[in-house]
Amino acid sequence: MIIHTRIEGSHLAGNLLGDPSERDLFVYVPPGYEESDRRYPAAYLLHAYGTTAEQVVTPASDGQRWSPPLEDVLDPVFGRMGVAPMIVVIPTAGRVGGVASGWTRR
Repeated sequence: MIIHTRIEGSHLAGNLLGDPSERDLFVYVPPGYEESDRRYPAAYLLHAYGTTAEQVVTPASDGQRWSPPLEDVLDPVFGRMGVAPMIVVIPTAGRVGGVASGWTRR
C-alpha cells in the first residue's frame, strides 16, 4: 500500500527559488503492515533530477514503453523474493533536485 500525504517544510517558506513549502510525500508500507505491531526499517527512495516522486510511484506510459507502478514492483520483492519487509519513503524534491529538511507532517 502506498500512502500519499502532503507535508509542510517550514524551512522552505519564502525560499529564493520560489519553490512551494508544501510538498507531496509518498510512503510505501509492506503487506501486513497494518495488522502488525513490529518495527520496520525504512529506506528513502529519491527521484531522479527532472522527475517527481509521483512519477516514481505511478510512472506514465508513452504507448510504447510501460513501467509498472512502484507498489507492483515492491510487493513481490517483499512477498515472494524473501527480502525483509521495510517502509519506503519517497519525498518530493525542489526544482533543483534537493530534498528539504525540517519538514513537519500536516
